[in-house]
This record gives sequence, structure tokens and C-alpha cells, in this order.
Amino acid sequence: MFPPLAALVDRQLDDLRTAVAALLPHLESAEAARIAEAFVALCHGYSQQLAVRTDVDPTPFTAALMAIIGS
Repeated sequence: MFPPLAALVDRQLDDLRTAVAALLPHLESAEAARIAEAFVALCHGYSQQLAVRTDVDPTPFTAALMAIIGS
């Protein structure tokens, strides 16, 4: 069992992964779920970098994310 804050964050991340997977209706659900897992993890890591760095260029990051989701 998660502590209350961890449980809340876990639910939020699950909701986010579910929402991202829903944006990939052309994929099988297992593949969409795998992509959503990576997508959410990368976005969270990027947001942490934005919080502490001033030199992060969004252009290559955005291109990489679009490649992940196949756009």
C-alpha cells in the first residue's frame, strides 16, 4: 500500500498514461500502453530539467517525442 501522497501521484500518472494511450487508437492497446509509459516518463524528466535549468532547448525534445508516438 502506498502512502497517501504516493497513491495520489500514482493515480495521476496512471491517468496521464491512459490519456496518452488513448491518443494512439491506431495501435494495439499493449503497444499504445508501452509508448504512453515512455512518453510520460520522458515528459516528467524534461519538466524536472525545465524547473532547474535555463538552457533546455525544446526543439530536439519535441522532435523526439513526436517520433516516439509516430507522428
